[in-house]
Amino acid sequence: MSQLWKVARMIEDFPRFKYHPDPLTTGVFVALKGQCPVCNQQTAYRYVGPFYSETEVEGICPWCIHSGAAAECYDLMFVDEDEVEPVSQPERVSELTKRTPGFFFPQGDRWPAHCGDYCVLLGSVSWNNDLSSLPGVKEDLSRIRARLEVTDDLLRADLCRPNSPLRAILFRCEKCLTYQLVADYE
Repeated sequence: MSQLWKVARMIEDFPRFKYHPDPLTTGVFVALKGQCPVCNQQTAYRYVGPFYSETEVEGICPWCIHSGAAAECYDLMFVDEDEVEPVSQPERVSELTKRTPGFFFPQGDRWPAHCGDYCVLLGSVSWNNDLSSLPGVKEDLSRIRARLEVTDDLLRADLCRPNSPLRAILFRCEKCLTYQLVADYE
């Protein structure tokens, strides 16, 4: 079996997370072989994202996060329940907090909800001419500017600057396709 085929097969089998569809690109999983502490299986991927637990654990595989086995085994959450916007259906809260890989958020921001469900995390973004044209983002930029007490020019400059302390994360509502932007200084 060729090495390329093995890699393609592993990616093909990688679980699909409803609220965090590309955790390899966002960097919360790394391609690193090891044994998952939950299922004790050898895996090619290890979770390196945030989690909230009294127990220290490393190297959880994506399949144990997806199934909820990791959350149950270690009584942990991957997304802090206090850092999500409210939705009316408890099963959605559980899916986001216990069966979705987390993401390193700027301080003070919450996982947004829209149309009664959590938005899908698209990842970190920087300024480009198209960012403010996305449905919903213009309003978010105004809200962020006011909250951070910065000018439009400074906000734009910090979003453009490489290695900027301003971190922006883009989300999308899967129901109405409106975008949501959260940003703060690290």
